[in-house]
Amino acid sequence: MLNIRLLCTILIAAISLSAQSKDSLNLSFSKALVVYDKVDTVTKLYLDALRNQLQKKGVHFDETAVEEKGKKSVDGYHTICIYSRVRAFTMDSPVKKWISSLASLQNTKVYIFVTANRWLYDTHLNQIIKAVKDKNGTVIDAVTEATKDLTKEQKIKSAEDFADKIVR
Repeated sequence: MLNIRLLCTILIAAISLSAQSKDSLNLSFSKALVVYDKVDTVTKLYLDALRNQLQKKGVHFDETAVEEKGKKSVDGYHTICIYSRVRAFTMDSPVKKWISSLASLQNTKVYIFVTANRWLYDTHLNQIIKAVKDKNGTVIDAVTEATKDLTKEQKIKSAEDFADKIVR
C-alpha cells in the first residue's frame, strides 16, 4: 500500500513538473517580434496603432527599429510582424537589409505591412516577401496601402486591422 502511494505521488509530481516545463517552453515561443525601419513622424501613427491593437489582443511582443541598430537575432520568436514604408526617391529598405542579414527565418511566421504615399508599395512589398522566403520564412499575410488620400482615422484602422490578423 505504501509503495502504491509513493508511486502515485511520484507520478503526480512528474506530471506536474512536465506541465510546468511545457508551459515555460510555450511562453518563450509565444512572443512576437515587431520590426520596422525607424520611428519618425510618418511611421509613428501606424506603429502606435499596431502596438495598441497587439496589446489589446494580449499578444506579447518585443520591437526593434532596424535602422537604429535593431535586434540581430530572431531566436525565440515564432512570429515576426514587419512594418515598412516606401521612402521618397529610393528603394533602399533597412528592413530588407535586416532580413538579408539574418541566418534563417525557418519555422517563423511573418506578417508584412507596407505603406507608401502613392506608388512603389507593391515593388517594396515584393522585395520584402522575397527576402523572407530566401531565409525560409513563411509569409502568412502581406498587406500594402497607398496613404496619400487616407485620413488619420483610416490609417489607424488599417494598422489595427493588420494587427488583428496576427495570431500566436
